[in-house]
Order: sequence, then structure tokens, then C-alpha cells
Amino acid sequence: MKRAKASLFKKIVFPILLVMLFQAVLLYGTTILGGAVTQLEANAYDIFSEKVQGRKNDLQSEMLQRWSKIQEMLTGLQEDTESLLAERGGTLEELMADPDLSRRLLAEYTDELIYTLRKNSVTGVFVVLNAPVGEKYPGIYLRDTDPESNPSGYSDLQALCAPPAITQKLNVALDASWTSAFVFEGGEEEACNRFFFRPLRAAQQYPGMDAEDLAYWSPPFYLGNNRDYAGNQVIAYSVPLIGADGTVYGVAGVDISSDYLMKKLPGKELNSENKAGYLLGMTTDENTAEMTYRELLANGAALRGMIGDGEEVTVTAAAGASGFYRIAAGSGAGDSEVVACVREMRLYSSNTPFEGERWAVLGVVQKNDLLAFSSSFRLLLFAALVLSSVVGVIGIVFVARRATKRISVLAANLRSADPRQPIRLAGVGVAEIDQLSEAIVSLSSQVADNAQKMSRILDMAGIEIGVFEQDEEGPGFYYTDKLPGMLGIRPGEKFDRDILHRRLSALPCQAEQGEQNRYLFTLNAEDGVHWVRLQTVARGASTLGVLSDVTKEISEKQKLEHERDYDLLTGLFNRRAFQSRIEQMLTRPGEVGTAVLVMMDLDNLKYVNDTYGHDFGDGYIRAAARALRRSTPDKSLAARLSGDEFVAFLYGYESVDAAREACRGIEKELRRSILALPDGSRLPVRASAGLAFYPKDAAEYTPLLQYADFAMYQVKHTDKGQFTEFNIAAYNRDAYLLQCREELNLLIEKERLDYQFQPIVDAVNGGVFGYEALMRPATENIHSPAQLLELARSQSKLSQIERLTMFRALECAVAQGVVATGSRIFINSIPNQVLSDPDLARMEERFGCYLDRLVIELTEEERMDPEKTAKKQAFARKWGASLALDDFGVGYSGEGILVDLAPQFVKIDISLVQGIERDEDRQALLSNLVLYCKKRRIRLIGEGVETFAEMEYLIRAGVDYLQGYYLCRPAHTPPEGLPCKKEILEIRSRM
Repeated sequence: MKRAKASLFKKIVFPILLVMLFQAVLLYGTTILGGAVTQLEANAYDIFSEKVQGRKNDLQSEMLQRWSKIQEMLTGLQEDTESLLAERGGTLEELMADPDLSRRLLAEYTDELIYTLRKNSVTGVFVVLNAPVGEKYPGIYLRDTDPESNPSGYSDLQALCAPPAITQKLNVALDASWTSAFVFEGGEEEACNRFFFRPLRAAQQYPGMDAEDLAYWSPPFYLGNNRDYAGNQVIAYSVPLIGADGTVYGVAGVDISSDYLMKKLPGKELNSENKAGYLLGMTTDENTAEMTYRELLANGAALRGMIGDGEEVTVTAAAGASGFYRIAAGSGAGDSEVVACVREMRLYSSNTPFEGERWAVLGVVQKNDLLAFSSSFRLLLFAALVLSSVVGVIGIVFVARRATKRISVLAANLRSADPRQPIRLAGVGVAEIDQLSEAIVSLSSQVADNAQKMSRILDMAGIEIGVFEQDEEGPGFYYTDKLPGMLGIRPGEKFDRDILHRRLSALPCQAEQGEQNRYLFTLNAEDGVHWVRLQTVARGASTLGVLSDVTKEISEKQKLEHERDYDLLTGLFNRRAFQSRIEQMLTRPGEVGTAVLVMMDLDNLKYVNDTYGHDFGDGYIRAAARALRRSTPDKSLAARLSGDEFVAFLYGYESVDAAREACRGIEKELRRSILALPDGSRLPVRASAGLAFYPKDAAEYTPLLQYADFAMYQVKHTDKGQFTEFNIAAYNRDAYLLQCREELNLLIEKERLDYQFQPIVDAVNGGVFGYEALMRPATENIHSPAQLLELARSQSKLSQIERLTMFRALECAVAQGVVATGSRIFINSIPNQVLSDPDLARMEERFGCYLDRLVIELTEEERMDPEKTAKKQAFARKWGASLALDDFGVGYSGEGILVDLAPQFVKIDISLVQGIERDEDRQALLSNLVLYCKKRRIRLIGEGVETFAEMEYLIRAGVDYLQGYYLCRPAHTPPEGLPCKKEILEIRSRM
């Protein structure tokens, strides 16, 4: 009897346990191996990262767009300083040396400081003068404890530092630690002193750099290292004060208190239970794998326990989410790993003194707290499976022990049941067995229903997952409903273990790097290509496989890779991808052989854009790209660098001649390419190109590109539409035309033109008749007017130089007092360039009282554009100004140009003047010119007079005015008296 009872229990319980085990494994595998938990963890990282990024953006915007916008204040301080200098006379150094004047200057500053304090919503504003008296520096430091409110008057302000007279005038409260002047104890590197000394020393070290590029964000500090001095710590944004003469005479700026800054970093937003916090840090480390941040500010109740009590926090790159780092946990963190999401701020521009100090916002949290939801989900899933299994086992045991009759029938029914479907047992006519059958059916339905619920949850979440289990030693094979469809098996078609293996074997497959038993399959379906990922796990004699549809993931990855490396308009490589591949290739010179880099710039693109619109301009670019693809051989790379610039690298040739011949193929294909235009015309594609050969011209990418660019630049400005090879001699001669493009832009933008003045002397009485304004470029690499004009001509910016010449020459003449003498001002006009009507109106507004003394010097090149010459003649007549024909005697066509221009003055070129007292040919030319000009009341000016003999001959020949080194050299401020006056009068007395 006992033996039969035991046999009954086994035959009932084991099949049902097997079904439950399969369904539990199926449920767990579908959820865990399908990536649901991994996705939850990734979401947790992403949400945390987005919060930190958003907070970083907000704080960076406040610091750069509101708090540090003090240019208006700096301008006002500069104007106050210049006004006091103009009133008192002297220099900035003299002003700084006088304590009374320094205090008066501070009094002038107060309105600008208080206005900025209100406008920028900062907690403090200051100015410190670099005029120490002993150890004390005069200055003003005002604080606003509540910048969000602005009551009338100054009741909410406190003075931390200011002269007594100023505090009495403003009637502001004095801080408990108020002082009348700044005392910087502890040296320049003391934390509380850096806000003053760092920008001050930077301005002294880098003269000529803009003040805003020398600005400095200081770490938090207590003013004077006294915690009671300022209430709480502040960070300061300070900018050096630089006079017009380059003197660094102080520092001005604003501060933001740590309490005020804390409000911008609410740690509770990172974790609803306040288990995370924000850290504001600063580092100079360049190794991004491990960085040490100096703690500037920390917010969050749990933060101190997580990071410890040190002043520095070291972060180490962590595997997983991008931008997350590990932190050595503090004593309050327990055994949990602490991670930080690091988002660096850009507070400084490139190539500035403090760009190495990088500030960052760090969101800090324990990893357990960050991943709490995914861990809870995993635990609840496991608990649910265990609980349901326990309930199922209890039910099975209970039902099995009540089975007493007709066991064979019930066992047969159970053996024939399909474990993938809810079990169905037919009644056997015995109440006890039927009740047992009903309990088994009910329990099986509940288990299947639970599995279906999980499947529905996955369907609602849009997760495509199929699962199968196969017995390696038997015929057992189980699978979920979605599995066949994911492999391209249509509904109703047969599907079994053999079909699964044949289907997987026929599909293109690749093992995923870094993963075991994980494979990626490619399917060609009617709606396009699909990708599925197979993950297999061995469980004893059975294998569990999970198939997930990763089409969206792979497509997005491929799209991102394509957008990263390819130009969207042409499909060619972009600049970054092209450079990366070339630099990799050049590490294998044997594979490259002889190569050529072709740098191309499309001609006529601006014409197409302006005439037919940018859509046809894009078509012009695409036509060029197609021609480039058709004409480049297999061993080549092509890219679009910018709007109209293309580059190609052709390699693997045995000689330069072979590479050159391949370039001719590109040139021919371009010439055959045509763009159809909307008006029915057909525009050929044209490009100017420069060639640089590897390794003949250069063996590295950067110089190779630079040389090809130079060759293209030459042909672009000489003979458009040609392919030209790089020439080292031309490069050594003209490289500055390419290299100084930015310097030219800076010269124009900053108006860096200076002028010296050379007297033009009356040949009758020896007095000064006028001054010629001589251009002097104030830049490092552009040394002469000739270089400047050649560079401007190559960049089509002569019109801007003409405008700058007219305004700057008159500005310098007024500033140096040259026009105050009533003398004429001779200014060289650039040929075929003329001021616009708005510029002429501005000239009349600014210099109207001086324009009748202006003499505009023209050359023969003015004949090239009679319309512009006529405009110059017109506004000269309007102003009562005069015209002068410059450099007469050098290649001019005689008296014809004198008739065309009708000048009031003719300047005889130095080539005609030099040695004229010994040269009869020069004397004859001069005699004819004097005779011609006297009849027409044109006054003659002899240029380049360098000897007494030349001066004497010109006077005796009847020249009206003289100019040259013998009389006086050019200078910013010409001397009042000229030694040559006495000699001229003596010559006149002997005539």
C-alpha cells in the first residue's frame, strides 16, 4: 500500500513541477535576459545625467549670461577714469600715486558699482586700485544680502571696504569687519587674495590682450581669510582695469555668495529621499580617466557622508554610462559604491590665461540608491516566482495526496498534456479524481495566465522577445509564440527544432565583441532589413535561448556613425573623418606609396546662390561631389571640408607623375559636369585646386593640407579654374598672405592702424603748409602699408581699408593736434575704392570742421574705375577739399591724367627728385612740368628730398612745396620748428 501511495505522488507531482519550472524559467528569462532590467538601469543613469546636465546648463548660463555681464560697468569705470585724467592732466601712474586722487576716483565709481549690483542680481560688487599705500590698497566692496529684492535707497547694502567719505555719502550700513582699504595678507596665492592678484598679474603678463580674456573666476573664499568678515564664502568674477596706454591700474568685478549659489544647486531634485547631492568643483587635471576636483561648494544632506571631509574629491572613470565616475566613498556611505555624474562648464575662452582651470558640476549618489528601482524590480520578480512556485507546490502536494483512484488514467492525461499550453484533464467519473483534475487544470491556467500577463506587459512596452528551450539529450523543445515570427516564419507554417537550426544557420551572423554566446543575425524582410540578437545559456542538459529584435538599436547606431563621419549634403566624408583616416594611413607609409592631396574650391558658387537661390547652390555642390566620386580611383578618399571646399587623397602610386595623371582625370571629369539651371541654361562645374605630394612635399597630414591649401589659394587669386601644384619658393615668399588672414580681420575689427605725420614745407617762406598722414599697421606680422594692401587685395577687403584709412588718419590728426595748426592734411586714398554714402555722412558728422583742409591723394590707377573717381571728385568739391596726384613721374601717361583728374596738387615722385641737380634729363622733365602746372594753377610738391642740393634745385626750378627726410622725418607728433626754414630763406634771398 505504501509503495502504491509513493508511486501516485511521483506521477502526479513531477510533470506539474516540470511545467511550473519551465514557465518560471521562461518568465524569468524573458524579463532578465531580454534586457528589461538593463534598460531600467540605463534609464536611471540617463535621468540622473539629464538632471545634472540641466543644472550645469542653468548655472553656466547664470555665470556667463547674467552675473559676469559687466562690460557696461567696465566701460563706465574707464570713462570715469579718463574723465578724471582729462580734468587733472597727467598719466594713470601719476593718478595712482596720489591717494587723494585715488579716493576721488573711487567716489566717481560708486554709481556704476551699485547699478551693476542691482542689474546683475549679484551679492557683491567691488573695485580695487593697484595703488598701494604701504600694505593697503584703496578700493570699494559692497554687498547685497538679498539680490532678489531691490528696495529704494541703499538700506539693503553693506560696505565691507570703502573710504569713510564714501560710506557717509552713500549712507550704507557698515559690516562688522569694515575696513577703509584692502589688506592682502598671506601673499598673492592665498585663496582670499586671488580674486585681485590673478587677473592683475595676467594683464601685466599679457599686454595687449582684451580685458575680458583676462577675467578670472575665483574659488570660494572668505574676504581677508576672516569668516566673520563676509558672513559666508563667495566666488568672485574679476576683470583687470587697463588704461588706454596699457597701464593696469586695478581690478573690478562681482561676487556671488555660497548661500545664494546653494539655491542654484538643489540636491533634493536628484533623489526624492534626499540621498544625493550636488558638488561644484574645479580641476586642472588633463587626464580624463582620473581627475581630482577641488571642492568649491557642496549641497545635499547626504553628500558629506558620501565624499568624506577632505577638500578634494578624486574621480575615476567608471565602466558603463558615459560621464559617470567612481568616487572613493566616505565613512557615511557604508559598503555602497559612490558614483558621480560630471558635467564640465566652459567659463573661459580658448587661449586665455585661466583656461586650464576647469569648473564642473558633479551629481553624487550611491550606486545602490541610483539603481534602487531596478534592484527592487529584480527582487520583486524573483520573490513573485518563488512565491508562485511555493503556492503551486503546496497545491500540487495537497491534490496529489488526495488522489486515490484511477491513477493510471490521470497519469496518461498528464503525460499527453502540452506544457506550453494550459493543462486540460478530462473527467474520469470519479469525484475525487475529477476534483484533482480540476485543481490541476486551475493551477495550470493560473500559471499560464501569469506568463501571458508578463508577455502582455512586454508587448505593451514594445519589447520584441522570443524564448526557446531545448533538451540537448532528448527531443524536448519549447518556444514562445513570438519566436517564429521574429525569424521570418509566417503564421501557420510549420516550426520545430530542426527548422529553428536551419533558419539560424542560413542567416548572416556575427558574434558580438566582448560577449560570450551572444550573436547578431541579419534578416531581409519585406519592410527592410531587421537585426535580431540571440543569447544562449546552458542549463545542464538543456539550452535556453532568448531572441530579441534590436533593429531600432542597430539602425540608430548606424545612423549616428554615418552622421558623425559623412557630410549630409554630398555623402562624402566630413573634415573629422577624413583627417582621422588619413592620419591612420600615414602610419603605414608602405601602403600609401606616393600620394597626392588635392584641395579644391568651387568657382561660381556665390553667383549660383545669389542668382538662382541656395537650392541650386546645393545642387552645384552635389554635382561637384558626384564628379569627384566618379573620377577618384579605388585607392582614394574624398571629403567636403566646408561650404565650397573639397579635398581628395589619392594614394598607392609608384611615382609623382602617376599621381599627377590621376589628378588630371579629376580635372577632366569636373569640366564635363553640368548643372541645369531654371532659366534653361547649363552651367559647367568649375573648381580651382592645389596639389601637394606625399612624401615629396610633406610626410604629415597637417603640413600637406596647408601646402595644398596654399597652392589652391594662389590659383584662386590668379588663374581660376586650374589645378596647380605646390611651390615651396612661392610659399616662402607669399605664405603670409594666407597665414595673416585672421590678423587682417583683427586689424580691421580692432582698427589697429596708426599714423605718423610728415610736414610739407612751403618753398617760399619755409613754413609748414600741411602734413601727409603715413599709415603704420599696428600688428605683429603685417609690417608695412604695402604688405597690408597686398593682403587686403587678396582678401577683397580694400574697401574696408579705405574706410579705416580715412577715419583713422583724421582721428590721429585730431588727437595729435595736427589739424589745430590750420595745416592741410594729405591722406592717401586707395585706388578704385570709395566711401559709401553712410560713411560719407559719418565723416561729415565727425570731422565736418576739418574737411576743407583735407587733400585726397590719388594715383593713375584711379583711371580703372572712372565712376568711383568721379565720386571722389564730387565729395571733395562738396567739402571744399582738394585732390592731389601722387607719385607723378612713375609710368604715367603724361599730361592726359592731369587733364582727367584735374588735381589741385601734383606730387613729384622721389625717382624724379633724387639726384636731379646732376641729371639733365630729370631737369628737362621737371622744367616742362613746372611750366604746364603754372599755367593751370596746379601747385607742385617735390617728394623724397634727402639732400640740400636737391632742395635748392627744386626751389630754384619753381616747385611750390617740399617734402622729405632732409626737411623732417615722419613722427606721431611733428616738431614745432623746422631747421630747414633758415636754409630756404637764404636760398630765396640769393635768387
